[in-house]
Formats: sequence, C-alpha cells, structure tokens
Amino acid sequence: MLAGGIDLGVGSNFALTTFLSLGMFNALGWPVPIVIGLGVATGALVGLVNGLPVGYLRLRALLTTLVTLIIVRAIVDTLIPKYQVVISNPTQDSTA
Repeated sequence: MLAGGIDLGVGSNFALTTFLSLGMFNALGWPVPIVIGLGVATGALVGLVNGLPVGYLRLRALLTTLVTLIIVRAIVDTLIPKYQVVISNPTQDSTA
C-alpha cells in the first residue's frame, strides 16, 4: 500500500499453485522436491504476469491484479470439478 499498489490476486495464485502441486504429488506421484520447485515456479510465473504490466507498462496495480485474479480463479474453478476426485486420492505415501 505504501509503494502505491496492492496485489489482489494473491489468493487465486495460491489456489492455482496449491491445486497444481496437489495434482503433481497425489495424481502423478512426483517426488516432493520437484513438486515444491514447480509450485514455486508456478507462483512466480503468475507473479511475473502481474509484475510486468505494472512495472514496465505502468498500469495500475489494482486493476491489473484484479484482472489476473479473475482469470486465474476462472482457471481454478474450471479445473476443480474435473479433477477433484483424482487429486484428493493420493497414489503414494510420503513422510513429508
């Protein structure tokens, strides 16, 4: 807020990253370090999509992140009904 902007898309970014991470771990059976790395990369990619227009094109952070929130949340809301059963049933056990 003090820097002149606020990111409204943090929650939807978290939802997408969590959903994809659970899918990679539970449905695909990938190891935890790879899932964590790809989860961080997914969050960073969405952050880059938010940051480039705000930083370089000088667009308003409030409006830019609001649009990203709507788009990412729509993606999550589309994926959840299709894959929620697959993701909620793990294929492997992990101490993590």
